[in-house]
Order: sequence, then structure tokens, then C-alpha cells
Amino acid sequence: MNLPLPVLEHSVDIPNLLASQGYSFNESKNWYERTWSTNQGAETILEVYQKVDDKWKQLMIGYGGVTFYETDLKDLDELL
Repeated sequence: MNLPLPVLEHSVDIPNLLASQGYSFNESKNWYERTWSTNQGAETILEVYQKVDDKWKQLMIGYGGVTFYETDLKDLDELL
């Protein structure tokens, strides 16, 4: 679906969509997150979706809490 996310939010329950993809809501950070791991869990990356000022962002956070990737999402395809 290439409709803008603000339009889709009226018909798609984005929090439930994220939950169905394995994300959980972190109340203290006010975002949805899931952890990716490699090397039998030796390395982990936090993948985050957060709504800021009516826009959804995707972040990838690595070692030491450093954000190494951040983008604004424009449509639902980017969320899946």
C-alpha cells in the first residue's frame, strides 16, 4: 500500500500491526521495539518504530545505545 502513513492510520491499527510482527511497546521510551541477535546472541541490535510529531520513524540502535540508522517512514510498505 503506497498511501501515506497519516492516511493509512485511519484504517490500519499500526500498534497491532507492529505487535503482530514481534514488537513490544516500551513505555519508558514511548516506542515499539524488538531485538535482533546474531552469533548465538553475542551481538544484538534494537529495531525501533516511534511516532514523533505525527510521523513514524524507524531506528536501528547498536552497541552502547548508538543509533546507526534512522529514517522517516512514508508509507505502510516501509513499516512491514
